[in-house]
Amino acid sequence: MIARAEVRPTGGERARWLVGALDLILAWLERSQQRARLAELDRLSRHDLGLSKADIDTECSYPRLQTIIEHVSDHQHATSHPLP
Repeated sequence: MIARAEVRPTGGERARWLVGALDLILAWLERSQQRARLAELDRLSRHDLGLSKADIDTECSYPRLQTIIEHVSDHQHATSHPLP
């Protein structure tokens, strides 16, 4: 058996990862809010934007942030590797 050195991220790498993760979550939240507002548009507003009800239904059918978080959380528990 060959021994392997454990690669540990430095403080700067952790900070960059955390900032990237937070940026991604904030983008998901913003898109989720935009989809909620899009779903509330009336027929005339949809027409003014050149969107059909089917267009909006398709856009709003994407998984919600909560669903994504639950999926990631389930995956992390299944493959959990404690952070140093």
